[in-house]
Amino acid sequence: MELERPPRRDRLSTRLTRIVLASTLLIGGALALVQVLADARSNSNDLDRTGQQALTTLKRAATEAVYEIDSELAGQVLAGLAAYPGVYRAEIRMLPATVLAQRETPLQHSAWRGLSDRLFGAQRDYREILADPRNGEPLGELNIGIDTYVHGRDFLARTALVFGLGLAWAALLGLVLLGVVNRILTAPLERLAGELADSGALTPETVSVKVPENHEHDELGRLARAVNQLLAGMRENFARRAEAEARASYLQQFDDLTGLPNRQLLLTRTGHAIATAGPRALLLVDLCSLRAINETYGRAVGDDVLHEFARRLDAIDGAFAARVVEDKFALLLHEGASRAAVQQLLEQVRAGLARPVELPAGQFTLDVRAGSALYPDDADSAESLLQNAESALAQAKGDGAHGAMFFDAARDDESATRRRLSKDLRRRSIGDELELVFDPLVIAGNGRVHGFEALLRWNHPQFGLLRPGSFIRLAEENGTIAALGDWVLQQACARAVAWRSAGQARPISINVSGAQLRERNLHERVAAVLEAHVLPGSALELEITETAIVDNIKYAAASLGRLRALGVGIAIDDFGTGHASLGYLKELPVTKLKIDMSFVRDVLTDLSDATIVRAIVGLGHSLGLQVAAEGVETPGQRRFLEDIGCDLLQGLQFGCGLRESEALGYARTRGGSAAEGRSRA
Repeated sequence: MELERPPRRDRLSTRLTRIVLASTLLIGGALALVQVLADARSNSNDLDRTGQQALTTLKRAATEAVYEIDSELAGQVLAGLAAYPGVYRAEIRMLPATVLAQRETPLQHSAWRGLSDRLFGAQRDYREILADPRNGEPLGELNIGIDTYVHGRDFLARTALVFGLGLAWAALLGLVLLGVVNRILTAPLERLAGELADSGALTPETVSVKVPENHEHDELGRLARAVNQLLAGMRENFARRAEAEARASYLQQFDDLTGLPNRQLLLTRTGHAIATAGPRALLLVDLCSLRAINETYGRAVGDDVLHEFARRLDAIDGAFAARVVEDKFALLLHEGASRAAVQQLLEQVRAGLARPVELPAGQFTLDVRAGSALYPDDADSAESLLQNAESALAQAKGDGAHGAMFFDAARDDESATRRRLSKDLRRRSIGDELELVFDPLVIAGNGRVHGFEALLRWNHPQFGLLRPGSFIRLAEENGTIAALGDWVLQQACARAVAWRSAGQARPISINVSGAQLRERNLHERVAAVLEAHVLPGSALELEITETAIVDNIKYAAASLGRLRALGVGIAIDDFGTGHASLGYLKELPVTKLKIDMSFVRDVLTDLSDATIVRAIVGLGHSLGLQVAAEGVETPGQRRFLEDIGCDLLQGLQFGCGLRESEALGYARTRGGSAAEGRSRA
């Protein structure tokens, strides 16, 4: 927008003209007034001197005339006053009242008479006593009157001249000052303003003003440089804002870490593809081990893995790759909307992941879970297509499916339930809905209580009593597993303290998930809780599944070693189901093996299961470990396990899911020393 020059009355030059002229005229007038006042005082004094001088000059002759009583001489004396300008009246009088001579003329008239009279009065009278020269006795008096206008008109003429010359000089000085000010101030400022006003036609990169000539080192030069600095700062700010806007626009459509399109751009492209090209298939893949990598190696390594994973996805032909959120990625097929095309695309993904990711932190083998939805079979919009693909992925993760899980409307309710549970796990009030129940571990042979396994239950307000299998995996996925684990640890230790106070010092075992085991400060939290409850480490046992350990045996060995150093017992839960080499046992500080109930269930009817159970008991004893069997439901199973030397038994045969008070009563009725069951530990 073009800047208009201000009206003349508002310009700085006009205002300076008014100020300078008014100031110089005011100062000139003041100086002239001072001079006039001094002249007026001087003129008044001159009047008095004239009067006194006339009296002094005529006094001798007037005294002689009075002494001689000579009227003619008196008249001659008064005639001599003509030499004194302004004397309009004179009188020589003998005492007491005889006038010897008198002379008077009228006062002069003029238009300026009134001003003179205001300053000096209309006339001034002077009187002199005439004394006898012999004895000093008064003989008469000499009276004269002076018309002040005779002197006042000269004063007024001089005053007019002084004021006129003073104001003219002041005006001339003001004009000179204005010229100087205009040259050194207003004109350069006007040029500076003109350059700035004309800068609208220039690009931000070229806007600048010229430092006025001969003003390089004064305030105007500083002002011009400051303006240029301001303009430079504005250019930089404009550039930064443009960069920020471009960055924001980029982030609205692309993922900052991987550079892939984000969820919003995926929906836009999917919607466009549906509108213009018809049937489409969307494959959603989840990077399985990312959470474990982040927890074990740190988020920086996880980000590097994500970046490489995204690069390999983007290299796949025939699909539009995008990052949906965290470890979820999407592939939108360019052509085809069949299950066969989706399976083929998933094979390409897995082929791209066949080569491990090589990083300074180590070598990582990646795998994915996948869910897919088809348009128009499973959805009628881009949003519903993505939502249903996410539901299929959730089903794939829940089932552990290796191939692509396709959206199944019949199972969508199950996915909705999982989403509700995942959301509720984040509620702060969830602790009020949790409780522990207890399964007794009894000593084989005498049936006395050795300890208890604490099991978590969730009294959900909508779905009722839930077992860990319904929500633990969700807690691992959404990151709430640590909070749940801490709650169980605190409550179990509190129960152990209460039972010890009641005379039943029984160890309590709790389950630890793989996600918890990967937490670097797990041993610190366990130590803090034990210390807070004044419990020895032997009062607590941690049960870890075989699968959680074999994911990273070296890290698990280090973590379990720190826990074992606290005196805490370490049990391998569901032993025999992890499909791992038995050689890892010698690397772990384990104190107990727990045989999975799947082997115990058919131990009386299946020779293979009986052989496996007998081998596990023998292996555990050869390594100096306690061996416990889970899922003991019948007396026959109990007798078999006792016969082969199993140390501890757990299952319906001995009670399950006991409340706190029930567990304490159970321990009292089936007492005995807990040390009896530790003879092999």
